Amino acid sequence: VDFFTGVNLLIHDCQYTAQEYGQGKTGWGHSTVEYVVDIALAASVKQLALFHHDPNRTDDQVDEIVRYAQERATDIAKRKGLSTVPEIWAAAEGTNVTFGER
Repeated sequence: VDFFTGVNLLIHDCQYTAQEYGQGKTGWGHSTVEYVVDIALAASVKQLALFHHDPNRTDDQVDEIVRYAQERATDIAKRKGLSTVPEIWAAAEGTNVTFGER
């Protein structure tokens, strides 16, 4: 977490949910959405782009994962008294990100 603490944008694999991960996906080299949200909050990242979506998911299912991630982040932030929650979105082919000057 120290490596990316306070970054403007964290782009992270989250191919599975924790439930899916526990159903035979352990050790495949992918992360869960729950883990990614938790570390993004711990590192106070400003934006979190979820990528490397399960190729069997529809666009609507990816949108649902994003909503779930946003709800999880908001709930955890409230419980822990955190003042900021990262903006969470699904990375997609062709997405452009513009950064301002330092």
